[in-house]
Amino acid sequence: MNYIAEAFGFFVLVVLSHALACRRGWILFQMEWFLALCLVWGGLYFALLRLAPVPLICSGSSNFGRSMPLVFTSFVLYGLLCLAYLVQCTAIQVQSPSMKVVSLLRGGPGMTRDQLRRHFSDEEFVLSRLRDLVRTGYVNHDSEFFSLTPKGFQVARVFDAYQRLIRRNMES
Repeated sequence: MNYIAEAFGFFVLVVLSHALACRRGWILFQMEWFLALCLVWGGLYFALLRLAPVPLICSGSSNFGRSMPLVFTSFVLYGLLCLAYLVQCTAIQVQSPSMKVVSLLRGGPGMTRDQLRRHFSDEEFVLSRLRDLVRTGYVNHDSEFFSLTPKGFQVARVFDAYQRLIRRNMES
């Protein structure tokens, strides 16, 4: 249990150092820098575990070898927490339609459908997404024609497989 608490503790250090670096303007949200933070804190966690024959938080076990499954589990947890945080960070970078609706409704007593519609445009929904897809190499753009790149086809196949998997699980 203590290894799990330590993994959470080091994950909190990742989040705090990432927030501090972003607030200070040292980094914008770039995946490389975020992964570097995860690796630095994860490496420090591993080094401290290797130096200490017992968990960093006192525990009943004094044999590091007997605790190896817990150490492995704590590193997996640490990695999954970092990935979950990465997903959340990328999700809030772009204001989704849902986030925009919530923000608009938060500011007052409510809005009608027509009032909400006035705050949205095709640009927000389609063109900005297309620019991102072209910039990241998933879509080609020739004058007025858009098409998937080989990388885009790979992603589309993954999405298709995932959608089939979800439908199958939901139907059963």
